[in-house]
Amino acid sequence: MSRFRIDAGVGSRLDLCGHCGEFWLDAGEWALPGALGDGP
Repeated sequence: MSRFRIDAGVGSRLDLCGHCGEFWLDAGEWALPGALGDGP
């Protein structure tokens, strides 16, 4: 599993499985993608 920074202003990181390509969020992070929007 690899952890990637989502945004410089966000302390959470995206957990990505290098084997299957799936990602997951920890408890309390489910609202994070919608809160960040679609990007720049």
